[in-house]
Amino acid sequence: MDTPVEKMDRPIEKKKGLKKKHIGYIAIGIIILVLFYMAFFTDRTSTYKVEKDKLIIETVIFDQFNDYITVPGTVEPISTIFLDAQEGGRVE
Repeated sequence: MDTPVEKMDRPIEKKKGLKKKHIGYIAIGIIILVLFYMAFFTDRTSTYKVEKDKLIIETVIFDQFNDYITVPGTVEPISTIFLDAQEGGRVE
């Protein structure tokens, strides 16, 4: 006959295999490894393909460089002066 004390004294076996918390740790580790690989070992250069007839190729020469940029805008005066006539009338 089993008494309540005998049931409490039996050893508890440890579960083997992956637990839920282990799967989370493995997923975080894989994400960190992928980010590390992408940060240091991937080629991040980009290319732009252009048709050959749209390119202008010239010989490089030593000369003055003029760079003009078109910028839309409005021009406003620094100061504005209004003239009023003190008396109305007509000038002949």
